[in-house]
Order: sequence, then C-alpha cells, then structure tokens
Amino acid sequence: MLKLIKELGPEAAFDPETLRILTAAFDAAWASIEASGTPLSKVDYAEPAREIIGKHIIKAAKNGQRDQQQLRDGALLELARSDLKRRHKPSESPVHDAGRPIGAPARPLCRDLDADETM
Repeated sequence: MLKLIKELGPEAAFDPETLRILTAAFDAAWASIEASGTPLSKVDYAEPAREIIGKHIIKAAKNGQRDQQQLRDGALLELARSDLKRRHKPSESPVHDAGRPIGAPARPLCRDLDADETM
C-alpha cells in the first residue's frame, strides 16, 4: 500500500492519520480476500489483486473518503468488477500446493520392489 502511495509522489500526500486509515482499509480488504479462499489470493493473482485494491483506496482517499469500512468495501467491489481472472495470465507453470507443478505425477511414497528382490 505504502509503495503505491510513494509511486504517486506528491500528488498523493496524506497525513499520518489518513495513512493509518488507508493502510487499515487495505489490510482489512486483503484479509477478507484471503479468508474467502478465492483464487485471487493465490500466488498467480495476489500481486495484481493487491494493486487493484490499493489503487482504489488511494483514488477514493484523494476524493476525500476517510471511512475505513467504505474504503475496504469499495476496494473489494472494484476487485470484483475487475474481472482479474480473465485479464491476468497466470504463470506458465503454476505450482500445486504440494510444491510440484500441476499435472506432474506425484512422487511415489515408497519405491517398487523388483520381482526378484527378496525381503
């Protein structure tokens, strides 16, 4: 969030109390996304999703909005409207939760014994 504000330079100068509100709104919006289990919280979508949330909160604050709940709700609505899953192309080799690429065969839990091996 603060990175986005710094990138905007002097046009997005906020006092410390406003920065606290904006950061809290951003954190609450992202916590809501993570708690929902939506794919938007996963590695392939997290960065652009967080950028959409942050930019909306900054834009609303520049227009005078200071209500944390409304900033959070507006950012979530903006993310929902963004159709990010259709616009964003996930990485070429997404990783499964187990740490292997999706579609890759699972590692065997034990090795197969050859027919002529004895116990």
